[in-house]
Amino acid sequence: MVVNTRVPFALVALSFAACNVSPTAPPSTGGVAMSDAGRDGGASCDRGAVVLLSDYLSTQIALSAPDGTTLSPAFLSSASTKASSLAFALSGDVALPNITPASGRVVLLDRYGTNVVTWADPSSAKVLGQLPVGTGFESNPQDYLELDATRAYVTRWGVNHAAGSAPFDAGSDVLIVDTRTPSITGSIAMPIEEGLPPRPAGMVRVRDTTMVVLQRESDPDFTTVGESAIAGIANDAIAWEVHVTGLKGCGRPALSPSGAIMALACEGQLASDGAVSDLSASAIAIFDVTTLPPKPTQRFTVSDQLGSPTQERVAFASETLLLGKTQSPLGGTTDNHAFTLDLTTGKATVLLTAGKDAQGKGKGAVYGDVVCRTGCGNVCLLADADVGRLRRWTVSADGLRALSDVTVETMTGLPPMSLGGY
Repeated sequence: MVVNTRVPFALVALSFAACNVSPTAPPSTGGVAMSDAGRDGGASCDRGAVVLLSDYLSTQIALSAPDGTTLSPAFLSSASTKASSLAFALSGDVALPNITPASGRVVLLDRYGTNVVTWADPSSAKVLGQLPVGTGFESNPQDYLELDATRAYVTRWGVNHAAGSAPFDAGSDVLIVDTRTPSITGSIAMPIEEGLPPRPAGMVRVRDTTMVVLQRESDPDFTTVGESAIAGIANDAIAWEVHVTGLKGCGRPALSPSGAIMALACEGQLASDGAVSDLSASAIAIFDVTTLPPKPTQRFTVSDQLGSPTQERVAFASETLLLGKTQSPLGGTTDNHAFTLDLTTGKATVLLTAGKDAQGKGKGAVYGDVVCRTGCGNVCLLADADVGRLRRWTVSADGLRALSDVTVETMTGLPPMSLGGY
């Protein structure tokens, strides 16, 4: 099952332990050849995909071609980094950036319990640098976005109730990072409303403005969830804020191929088993981002068609077609779906349905990240922890057509959970 990894890692590990996956991670299989030859669509396209495999106890990073075929199944792992001279070995709670780093490096976010950003060279599998971003508390970094050749932002979801004892320790903020040193050079405070921590999460860059999704959940119990918002950062300061009215638990923002439209999938408030208590707080919100602040244009509630609300992340397969997943509870009566949503007609179409567990109950949200490389090979990928493979589709004018699945690696059995690029 895939669980909400924003919550403390201890809770996640206990939940996932029931899946009985605890392999010994293999040594590194090294880097991959770096050339622009594989960039279908030009130099602006990713060289390939980063695939994160994990059971929340061990982590393995694989590098793939843009179409999802494996190039290095164990680029880095918990075992290979632990055996190295690194100060911080990979934990079981790692995330990948929402947007492929322009530098072409592999960037890893070690979250709750470790709080470290790691940069690696995809051609050599060498770790180029590490930066602790905990500054004295559990900062739980969520996303990383490169602004230029020397600077990046890092969102920190965690709250610091004893701020003031170390530099840049405010918490629930956006760090400014010098990627050369590496070092922290500043912190941008996010707006607080109704007494709830802002909880900055996913980011996307639109021209000279960085948009940050604020998830607003109470601390330390996560029982109170406010409506999500989007904060705009320009010149390292808050320029504006837009509420995603009525919606909660909004995830990482996705831009359409033209860059004119942004989609935000909001799953609502989750219970500990992954159930959504209020379906009215879950929908896919569409925004016009040709001018800023973004303007809401459409809203789609998929639960009326699919029987379950949306999960928190979607990808554009084309300018008018989204690829997403439903949010389904562990041990419930519904099963996880992967689906497409036509923004012109509003129709949701099921592509995949996860299997049930041995007791005939739902396995929860076993479908992980989705990515689409529209204009760059035109392939969409889904990390499917249910069958332990990457699901693949080719994008055409008629929608998505299934390609053969890819088994990322055969050594550990760790399921694919997250997807990124390099």
